[in-house]
Amino acid sequence: MTPPGACHSFSGSHKRETKRRPDQGILALTCFAAFICVTAFFQCIPDLFAYEREALEQGQLWRLVTAHWVHADWLHLSMNALALGLITWLFPVFSPRRLLLCSLNLAVLVSAQLWWLSPELSRYVGFSAVLHGLLVIGLCLERGYPPLIRILVGTALLAKLSLELTGDAFQSNWVSIPVYALSHSYGVVAGCLWVAIEALNRRCSFLSHRTP
Repeated sequence: MTPPGACHSFSGSHKRETKRRPDQGILALTCFAAFICVTAFFQCIPDLFAYEREALEQGQLWRLVTAHWVHADWLHLSMNALALGLITWLFPVFSPRRLLLCSLNLAVLVSAQLWWLSPELSRYVGFSAVLHGLLVIGLCLERGYPPLIRILVGTALLAKLSLELTGDAFQSNWVSIPVYALSHSYGVVAGCLWVAIEALNRRCSFLSHRTP
């Protein structure tokens, strides 16, 4: 007889996910509100926190992280806040601690790619690259959805990136600055790297526990 809570079938997983939905909704709203509050602070003095290559060369390394919480305008900020709340609600794998840890590390990984792979870029702001990384992590680590759904969403994401890199189909007129589409690809790469890091960490932990 299977002990209560030990069922690993999809139906059991789905039931557990459904029970978690109310809490996940509260977490999503909390993340939305917290994101608005934090980014509102950075919006007050964006020139001090934005990704600026010249400032980074002078040693202002905090910009590698803070740039992603600075936005072009309040509409840009609100759109990203809504996207963050949606990702948090859709993927219960994101606990508050994991969401914060992933966001900070993705910010650094994206900024590193901007520095090394986009030397022509002098200034960058926005959370959208981090959001792309969070979406990748959610698709890879969240087991509450059938594999086919996750594959289809991942394929749609890759198609979106391809269109962004080959044309201006996704250039938004809502944001007051041009969208640097390549940063979204950097976010996806950062997300894949973080998934690999987590997998390696779990593997090492598993092997260490097996060692007598």
